[in-house]
Amino acid sequence: MATQTVEFQAPTGLTLTAKLFTAGDDTVAYTASAVTEATNRKGVYAATFSSVASNTYQLIAMDGTDAVAIW
Repeated sequence: MATQTVEFQAPTGLTLTAKLFTAGDDTVAYTASAVTEATNRKGVYAATFSSVASNTYQLIAMDGTDAVAIW
């Protein structure tokens, strides 16, 4: 299956988790297998997802239990 990467902005230096929610739904559709900050673009993160179906999603990035980015 294909891997999808979503880039988003958040404060630099954080260890984040990212989840995709179908637009208008409170249920997690996908959880990122990895979230990494770009080496030369501080504050830009890439979240990697596997086998995401075509749809409209909202990404929410979490630092522990705190939401720090919505994309």
